[in-house]
Amino acid sequence: PPSSEEVWKTLPTPQGTARPELPSWICMVAREMPRTAAAFIELDYAQRVEGPVEPQLRAAMRWTAASANQCPYTMEVAAYDAKQAGVSAEKWKSLTSGDRSLWSKTERAALDFADGMSRDSDGVTDEQFTFLEKELGSRVVASMVLHMAYANFQDRLIHCLGLASKENKVTGPVQVKFSPESLEKKTIAPSP
Repeated sequence: PPSSEEVWKTLPTPQGTARPELPSWICMVAREMPRTAAAFIELDYAQRVEGPVEPQLRAAMRWTAASANQCPYTMEVAAYDAKQAGVSAEKWKSLTSGDRSLWSKTERAALDFADGMSRDSDGVTDEQFTFLEKELGSRVVASMVLHMAYANFQDRLIHCLGLASKENKVTGPVQVKFSPESLEKKTIAPSP
């Protein structure tokens, strides 16, 4: 992929002066689709940092989806986010080794939900969804659905791009904003 410095020259101008390091997958997408890459930067930040799902659980759900999708790159991204969220090494190891005993009953249900949404979304039962909604509330569960939709989309995109985690540096979420107008493609109707 091109360097972050090269990519920033092709992206729409962000609000503010910050030009942080960009993830490899963004650099690859930006070559052909700079406005799409800019929108992905904002979406990735929102999915990794914002929203009502507690940050430790959000990172664990992201890892669970990446594991189901066999995407080492996003497994490392999830591990990075988990560390930033303060997940203990012991608790993280329990997740990555398949032993979820250090996670609460509700967290385990959320992780099962993440796995189900990644492997067989039609197989997620009403009972699973209702339990999570009762425990965490509708807003959090709706956010979980969106988080898993994004995770599964991103994993597939990263597989298509052929990114391997060891070859590509995992970065933190990129906090920049672009004006909505800069993300729109302006089309001009042909003359009559």
